[in-house]
Amino acid sequence: MKIINSFSEKQLTELHGLYQQVWWAKDRSLEQARKCVEGSQLCLGIIDEDDRLVGFARVLTDFIFKAVIFDVD
Repeated sequence: MKIINSFSEKQLTELHGLYQQVWWAKDRSLEQARKCVEGSQLCLGIIDEDDRLVGFARVLTDFIFKAVIFDVD
């Protein structure tokens, strides 16, 4: 397993696939997933041994006092 913080087009497509598997994000489009990653201050992904995205979370923060974690998948 490897943790990443930048995402290739392949990984964004895999993120969209992860979103399709959960009730709270299944209606998100690939473009919305892309914009979500671009608009977040910090995104983390987990890559498996086959170089597939298997986990994701994003953070909105002021980088001093507060951070809110979203989209843990």
